[in-house]
Amino acid sequence: MGEKLGLNEIRDCLKETHFPASRDELVHYAQDAHVSQNIVNAIASIPNREYSSAFDAAKAFVSNKLNPGRFMGHGSTEN
Repeated sequence: MGEKLGLNEIRDCLKETHFPASRDELVHYAQDAHVSQNIVNAIASIPNREYSSAFDAAKAFVSNKLNPGRFMGHGSTEN
């Protein structure tokens, strides 16, 4: 516990993943790689879309962490 999660931790966990990949594919990859449950949960919290790289997914985690309502349909005009 007490694991600090940020861009580098998520990116490093996903660096061997094949991209593009969806959020669900990234979650499955993390589970198969036996990373900590905290990291699996962090990846599961990112928006459900296709990611082009580990950095792209890590940026989504940081953005979601800083602006949690942004991806929950609050005030977003994006489809």
